[in-house]
Amino acid sequence: PYPSDESVPSWSRDGKWIAYVGHENGDEGSAKNTHLMIVAAKGGVPRSISEALDRPVSGWPAFAAGRAFCWSRDSRSVYFLAGDRGRQSVYKANLSGRFTKTLDGERQIESFVLTPDQRRIAFTAVWPSAPWELFSAALRDGKRETNLSHANDELVTTRELSEVRRLAYRGRDDLPLEAFVLYPENYREGRK
Repeated sequence: PYPSDESVPSWSRDGKWIAYVGHENGDEGSAKNTHLMIVAAKGGVPRSISEALDRPVSGWPAFAAGRAFCWSRDSRSVYFLAGDRGRQSVYKANLSGRFTKTLDGERQIESFVLTPDQRRIAFTAVWPSAPWELFSAALRDGKRETNLSHANDELVTTRELSEVRRLAYRGRDDLPLEAFVLYPENYREGRK
């Protein structure tokens, strides 16, 4: 029905569906939010299962490892990455588009993979004040999160990383807006 972009297709485990990251925005392209789309494997009209979230879905992990989305074992839902207020979190949407946030925090989760039983998740995450690391956590509630890589332990103990502050304000048309201020190393208020 609409010209769109499609990327990173993935079969459901039962073989009935194909999920992909795309949009239904015609000539406006990805200037609007990208969505997690599904289409019947036999063909049909694609539809978004992330539309109600109204946030951009990530389909391109920063690196070739891991996933930006994956099917649940029962093929009734899909786990995916989406951005919100500067963060990027893991969500789960069922085939009718109802969603829940599964794993978040003040960070950007860049890619993830689930254990075969889908009880745990391994993921890479970064934030301006916390360099990339590899973590694992319980998928159900995010508990027992563990830093697996400790790749930047020396860096964070020997360097002062920039502080990040989130600012919320209202635009001229009263639209709520946000900005981030990344302060320089060794910043002290009132000092030049």
